[in-house]
Amino acid sequence: LDYEGDPSTMGKNLGDDLAEGKPTLPLIHALRHAKTEDAAIIKQAITAKDSSELDSIVRIIKECGSLDYAREKANRYREKADTALTLLNESQHKSELLGLSERAVARAA
Repeated sequence: LDYEGDPSTMGKNLGDDLAEGKPTLPLIHALRHAKTEDAAIIKQAITAKDSSELDSIVRIIKECGSLDYAREKANRYREKADTALTLLNESQHKSELLGLSERAVARAA
């Protein structure tokens, strides 16, 4: 959510996590796969809690496939959560939990 999307529908501005120095999964993935100079841009932004290079960072994480990687991970964990919920009897609570995992992944799509 921090690197693409519409701030008015997300309820947050692009780059907020970066401005807070939060090393999110797409950033971690990009750090591992980016060219040295691109990784340095990301490291500096996280360390300085600075989102002024957001456009460059978005380009880097897209080039590295980091957003797709994060979506894949989110879907995998949603599937695990949904599988674990199959142990519960049908109830409103179970339905709510299933809906929560679905909305969490759909929000990031």
